[in-house]
Amino acid sequence: DEGTIALCQGLALSNGALLQHLDLGWKEIGKDGLYEIGTTFVHSKCLRELDLSRNDFGNDGIVQLSKGAAAAAAAAEHDDDAAGVAFPALEQLILSECNIDSTGMDVLAKILLGQEKDKRQRSKRIHLAIGSNPFGSAGCHS
Repeated sequence: DEGTIALCQGLALSNGALLQHLDLGWKEIGKDGLYEIGTTFVHSKCLRELDLSRNDFGNDGIVQLSKGAAAAAAAAEHDDDAAGVAFPALEQLILSECNIDSTGMDVLAKILLGQEKDKRQRSKRIHLAIGSNPFGSAGCHS
């Protein structure tokens, strides 16, 4: 997590700068790293592809990603440029082999789709790669 945290902290003031593709697959990222990814990139207008595959963070990591995104959203509550859906430019999210079950899928759906109280909606679809996760049929309903 140290490398991921350092990377995110370096990019935090600029919401991830102009980074369009971030491949963090096979990097042993845990829940602390996922929290930093959430806080850093939740408002990025540039990040289009995020690969977190083959990191065994499970539901705890997805929850921390959500908490990080929520913390950044709360900090920017009065900033109209930061308001809206989480990860607004995201087109592809790869979470294959991350040990996410149906509980994690519910949290992920809330991150990507927003809460019912949100006025803004996602303007484009996201290609979501979630193969080899144990979410079963219950996770498909998310």
